[in-house]
Amino acid sequence: MNTTPEKLAQVLKLYTDFFFAATPSAVNQNTRGNDYQATDTDYVSGKSAMVPMGPWIYQYRANGEVARKILEEETGVIPLPLPPGGVQATYLEVKPVSINAFSKNKEDAWKLVQILTSKEFIAKANRIEGVNPPRKDVADLPEFKNDWWEQAFIAQLPTGVALAPINWGLVINDITESLQKAIYKNATPEDAGKELYNTLAQRAANNQL
Repeated sequence: MNTTPEKLAQVLKLYTDFFFAATPSAVNQNTRGNDYQATDTDYVSGKSAMVPMGPWIYQYRANGEVARKILEEETGVIPLPLPPGGVQATYLEVKPVSINAFSKNKEDAWKLVQILTSKEFIAKANRIEGVNPPRKDVADLPEFKNDWWEQAFIAQLPTGVALAPINWGLVINDITESLQKAIYKNATPEDAGKELYNTLAQRAANNQL
């Protein structure tokens, strides 16, 4: 455990304040239950002014002229603002490619892995998605080096932080439940933070992480 009930309460209060601290609200209260797919769609359709996002949202530009114009002409990329005492950090996602040890077709699987990680495939797939290529020889291609979108997210890489190597399935559910209790006013941020801390501490003690 690398947190405290007070720190968790501070985060939960931030989310609660989005909905209730100002008039008008910073966020539509009817969107409290939305998942990331809904927030993505709202942004690229012009229903929201900003979205916490990674480079992969760029692929939505193929959805139509509205999404294309928003992403290519009306979007900027900037790190999240820092609260007092904060440290600049952003979510670093790393996608592994693996072969199951019990696969009956390891040779065919290896051939597929070689295709999926080849320079040609990575260049094409990452260009469509808008994500930063994991291969240096792809990142050095002109279409990546001279692209403002690619460079905007590459600039964030030095502050990228990978998630801890734990069982995030359980933790995500615990965090989501606490968030919902706070933003739907079923618990104060302080009480929800204490409950979340105790739940995570118990999971750690039970070797569930």
